[in-house]
Amino acid sequence: MLQDYSYVIAGYGEAAQLGLQELFSHGINPCHVAILTYQSDSRNDLFLKYAERAGSPVFFFEKGTENQQLASWIERFSPKILISLHFRHRISRQLYDRFEFGGINLHPSLLPKYKGCMSIPWAIINGEKETGFTYHFLNESFDEGNIIFQQATPIDSVDTAFSLFTRLNMMGARALPSIVLNVLQGDRGKIMDHVGASYYSRELPHEGYIDRAWSIDQAERFIRAMVFPPFKGALLRTKDEVIEIQNIDGYLELQN
Repeated sequence: MLQDYSYVIAGYGEAAQLGLQELFSHGINPCHVAILTYQSDSRNDLFLKYAERAGSPVFFFEKGTENQQLASWIERFSPKILISLHFRHRISRQLYDRFEFGGINLHPSLLPKYKGCMSIPWAIINGEKETGFTYHFLNESFDEGNIIFQQATPIDSVDTAFSLFTRLNMMGARALPSIVLNVLQGDRGKIMDHVGASYYSRELPHEGYIDRAWSIDQAERFIRAMVFPPFKGALLRTKDEVIEIQNIDGYLELQN
């Protein structure tokens, strides 16, 4: 059944690449998956090259392009579902209403907890024992549409933002074909319960700096939460310079 329809993936980076590969592994023709993405950068380059090499049509998003040009491009494919995989802009209702089954989004937390763009680092910083991913329908608010599916994973004591990000991307990609199939079969999800909801915006937690007043446990969690190559890790201000801290041992050495 999946092979009988066309799709649009609005995506960016590793999550989008893994999701696209998973759909292809279920026999979906690359020509039936149109890609809405961004120009190549260090984090989007592999996804873009993979999509182009497979022969999937690509449209480059720019803010303000949700206009007739984009709408006409989408309608050429008669796609059934819009699939958002770490897309970096709000997708308007004007766009996802063009799809018979609407739009679905992959979010790296167990919604309604940890809405927003910094869900993974803050889950580590806050000492959460688990997190997960959520597929939900798009609506006019960020991360608030009906929940289709969720899956949890423990946050291990050695997890960094990068390891957790990678694991959640892989888990979310593996689930994608079954999620799409359920939606095609009429699953409209369940209304999100907003009790206990939380939100973390795109700003770097604590501007990326360790506070010397924190306990060792707080500092250790923050250091792990800032590990996300190729970006800088946790920073520490000293009398003479700013030092990048790679692990808790390096921080303790400077404290002694």
